[in-house]
Amino acid sequence: MDTKNKGSLGERLAAKLLISKGFEIIDQNVRLGKLSELDIVATKDRVIHIIEVKTVYKCGKLGDNLDFPIYNITPRKVSHLKLGAQLYVQKQKYTDMDITIDAITCIVDNCCKKSWIKFYPNILEGLD
Repeated sequence: MDTKNKGSLGERLAAKLLISKGFEIIDQNVRLGKLSELDIVATKDRVIHIIEVKTVYKCGKLGDNLDFPIYNITPRKVSHLKLGAQLYVQKQKYTDMDITIDAITCIVDNCCKKSWIKFYPNILEGLD
């Protein structure tokens, strides 16, 4: 499975989780120039959620640390997400709504055919 297909599986799992939590998916894989791509854009309670999805594939014992994919969101990626969020909100004229940047991580175990998914709300909180 190539990188694009691996990412697509994670995004499908993430979208399914969001819908089960009452989110409405309004956009996916939005390209905003060379620097920014938004994986999922969703709304809930009049808030725009820009959601970065990180998917990791493993085989076998994972141990206790299921949080490790979140560390793949680098400071550089965070700055691209901020820029992308600003551009998206301006382009779509959502200026009257609050916005947050969230993350969803997926760990897929190819051997056992299992997956783990976790939602991280407002990943920018405390960074400024």
